[in-house]
Amino acid sequence: MEFLMRGVVSRRSGRRALLALVSALFVFVPRIHAASGRDGAAREAELKAAYIVNIARFVEWPAEMFASPEAPVVIRIVEAREFPPQTLEALSRQQVKGRRIEVRDFEASGDGPCHIVYCNSAKPGVLRSVLDAFADKPVVTIGDEPGFTDLGGMVMFFRQGAKLRLEVNLVAKRRAGVGVSSQLLQVSRVVEVGS
Repeated sequence: MEFLMRGVVSRRSGRRALLALVSALFVFVPRIHAASGRDGAAREAELKAAYIVNIARFVEWPAEMFASPEAPVVIRIVEAREFPPQTLEALSRQQVKGRRIEVRDFEASGDGPCHIVYCNSAKPGVLRSVLDAFADKPVVTIGDEPGFTDLGGMVMFFRQGAKLRLEVNLVAKRRAGVGVSSQLLQVSRVVEVGS
């Protein structure tokens, strides 16, 4: 198995990282499948929700991003209608590093705390304004529009054949000041785009 990453990655450590990510997906995705419809769009939303949770498991935020040890990991979703209500409920029942996940609609959540923003808007103006709003904050920006990382997004979903894959922009990661596990980078296509 070849990993799209700069530098030399041992096949064994790459396989372990991939196994950890895939194992985590197998724990989360079946819970959502049981709670929602099985059409293609719903399954795609479920898969993306599972990836978002697992990306969060591989990120370290600065301690000041949390008001208390019990504070949740807040995920704000732009145009949340992509996700069936059951998927959002299942996502909200998950935990990351002992913290519950709180899912908020981006437009309705105001300026409260935020750790991850998932932007699935195809509208260039919306995408640009979301990325500009979080450009220098310790927030993981995730999107699925082609060119998302070119615009300054941190993580982009993309299809490689039938598989959903990740592209991680190291420039956006450094600018945000968050830590991303090497295990996540080993199973992602890594780019350095932006300044």
